[in-house]
Amino acid sequence: MAQLLSLGIIHTFMKNTIHIISLIIAVAVIVGCDQQKPKQSKTYERVQQAAISMEPSIMKEEVVQVDTNAYLNAKPERWDVVVFIQPTIHERWISRVVGLPGEVIDVRPQGVFINGSRTPMPEKMGTVVYEAKHKGSKVSFPFTIPNGSYFLLGDNTQQSLDSRFWGALPGTEIVGRILDK
Repeated sequence: MAQLLSLGIIHTFMKNTIHIISLIIAVAVIVGCDQQKPKQSKTYERVQQAAISMEPSIMKEEVVQVDTNAYLNAKPERWDVVVFIQPTIHERWISRVVGLPGEVIDVRPQGVFINGSRTPMPEKMGTVVYEAKHKGSKVSFPFTIPNGSYFLLGDNTQQSLDSRFWGALPGTEIVGRILDK
């Protein structure tokens, strides 16, 4: 009888040991697989503003963070500050999205009008005032923004080369969204 009891204890011990070893192997495999996953590409870049075109929102030489994946599954929204490829010299610039695809934008002394209605600016933009005309600007208002394109303005419109000079910017030229602006 003692021998049977001893064999039963050994059997239970072995069964439990095998179960524990199986769990340890399963955890090791899961952890190992997780470490083999390719790392997601960097989503944030630091960019230094080279000009005064976005003052007072972004000062010249201020370093800002850009979410380069912001528009992978979303579209730019009005008032987003974005990094984009400037269409005439093909450099990275920073401006604010003011007009969206398919809209009619009109910049007047009273403010920005979208499809005939005045569009209020967010409080965070403070004293920013957009001007329709600037020496050398080529766009006349009201301006219809083509589908898939955006109308960008610098917050310092007297010192900004923006959509008033080259027209609407194709969405494919937008690199990312500036955080916290």
